[in-house]
Amino acid sequence: MGVDCRITLPPATRVRDVAMVIGALVGLPVEHRKPDSKYEGFGWASVNKITYKSNSSIPECCNIEWTDLDGEPRNVLYHFEFGDDGCRGMLPRSTPFWLAIGMKLVDFFGGELDKNDSDSVDCDYQKPVRNDISASDGKEWEKFQKRLLAVKPLTRADIDAEKKHASYDRDWKTPGEMDKEKNDNKCRHCGK
Repeated sequence: MGVDCRITLPPATRVRDVAMVIGALVGLPVEHRKPDSKYEGFGWASVNKITYKSNSSIPECCNIEWTDLDGEPRNVLYHFEFGDDGCRGMLPRSTPFWLAIGMKLVDFFGGELDKNDSDSVDCDYQKPVRNDISASDGKEWEKFQKRLLAVKPLTRADIDAEKKHASYDRDWKTPGEMDKEKNDNKCRHCGK
């Protein structure tokens, strides 16, 4: 068994919204969808190419899955039952990438982040619950959708800031680094 980080999100957190925030953080495009002309309203945020599927072997969980900009498949297990208080959560490895994702998710939804589930500290970072996360219409819905549309991809600085807290040193490229690599005609392994 390895060392994980524990990302705890409020009970009202919807898996669809967590998947969209993760998608935006890993560089997938966030689109502003507008209703048909016969309907009024702000519309909604949408992130394609990220899915969430039930996990038949663990009914209280689902898999959030995407393909990163390098073409690598990625996933994280999302828990619907993450404690006695009805919270949601995830337990990915304690890497700089996942700690940076955890910080951004807690900033966005509220909740707690334990950067190392094997140490004596249960909460390294926390934010109060955002009161727009369960909105389904009206001004709170519009506010929430605008926040989703404003999520920016992780930066190298976001990931590097978590290296000192991570239990594993595995590195992840940011979307900008992947784009630069694709534009370079150099071998990504030897640099020639």
